[in-house]
Formats: sequence, structure tokens, C-alpha cells
Amino acid sequence: MLSAVLVAAALVVGLRLSDANAHAASDPPLLVPWSRVGNIALGESKARVEREYGSVGHGYHVLQRYGETVQGYYRLHGSRVIVTFYGSRVGELDFETPYYRTKSGFGVGSTIALGACHKTATNPCEHRWRGFVYNVKLKRIPATAG
Repeated sequence: MLSAVLVAAALVVGLRLSDANAHAASDPPLLVPWSRVGNIALGESKARVEREYGSVGHGYHVLQRYGETVQGYYRLHGSRVIVTFYGSRVGELDFETPYYRTKSGFGVGSTIALGACHKTATNPCEHRWRGFVYNVKLKRIPATAG
């Protein structure tokens, strides 16, 4: 009896893993800055994302809800891809996996040349690259691009 329970439990876990892997397998490594991660685009319908990646309890894991906004994640490529729905549309995307890349190969973990130091009213040395600002004092890229 115990072995039948263990086999059933392993089958359920296997089905869940294969379901997550199926989503990951059909998810392209595409990153379009300020627009798209894999097959999920800003402004895209929640219904389409749920059809392709899964709904609550079927691949989408809710982190928080506030009013019409729902923030959660999909487990993809060994990491979490956070998707925030504003009502029936994708409003925010966040990820930390190096899987997603632009056509030129840029993505998480890429290195860039800092280039010239620009003095600003609030920063003695600011490096800029394609809309991103690197703060030497903090040694990181701020949460918002400048």
C-alpha cells in the first residue's frame, strides 16, 4: 500500500515538473528591452499568457494581490519570471535568469564597457549605456533606468 502511495505521489510530482518543463520548452530565449520576455509582452492579455504559461494553481504562483492587480511568477529556466497583471493585461515583467537575451546577446550577467564618466548635480561620476545608468558610488545599476 505504501509503495502505491509513493508511486502516486511521484507521478503527481512528475506531472507538475513535466508541465513546468513544457512551458519552459516552448518559451523562447527572447528579450526585447522594455517590451517582451520570452513569449510574454507588456500590455498582452492575461488570458493569452495563462493559456500559454498557466493560470493560478497551474503554473502561476501568486505573491500578492491588491485590487485588480495580481503579482506572481512562473518557474522557468531555473528561476522565477515575475509577471504582474494590471486587471486583464500584463503590466510588469521581471526576471533574473541569463536565459533571456536580446538579438545582440545582451542579458542578465552581460558585461558592458563603462565608458566616460558624466558629472551630474547629484552624482560625481555616472556611466550611461543605452538608457541604463551605472552609479559608481553604489556599484550597481539603480532600479530605474535613466
